[in-house]
Amino acid sequence: DHVTFGDGASNPLITVGGGVSPGSITVSNTSTTYGFSGGSIGGSGGLVKIIRPDGTGDVTTNKVVWNADEGLPDIVSPICDGQRVYTIPGSGLVVCYDAAMGKKLWEKDFETEVQASPIAAAGRIYLFTKEGIGLVLEAANEFKEIARSKMGEEIQATPALTDGRIFVRGKTNLFALGAKK
Repeated sequence: DHVTFGDGASNPLITVGGGVSPGSITVSNTSTTYGFSGGSIGGSGGLVKIIRPDGTGDVTTNKVVWNADEGLPDIVSPICDGQRVYTIPGSGLVVCYDAAMGKKLWEKDFETEVQASPIAAAGRIYLFTKEGIGLVLEAANEFKEIARSKMGEEIQATPALTDGRIFVRGKTNLFALGAKK
């Protein structure tokens, strides 16, 4: 299995092999790396690969910076804040890796199911659990929970950011979080 991609502008096509399943890839582009998560749909197996974006052709052997194959998401997409990569299996275990080296920096088990992918903004990671708990984590090399809030209903959709607000779709309501305007 492999996946091929390019940014359509400055980078030519890049091919990544080595067990990457094209049906379940998330691409995160920062100024220095491309991040991939992949595996079989349904969570049987998976991987995260961080690839340097300055390669062409098959970069499987010469541009892979690091990869991880444990504690990986089966539904939730990983996220990269430019310095760290965060993975969250459905069980609610958040694992934070150094994006440049792949070293595990910390992990925290929230012991609650997560199906919505996290988002990153303003030095924070925003995470919503299936049972409707909103968590704000500091995007940092050490774990720090900044805030926790009960939304009052189930949340399975990834939040969206726009105009200084976070929009969260619950089971029956749409929430707009942010300062009053």
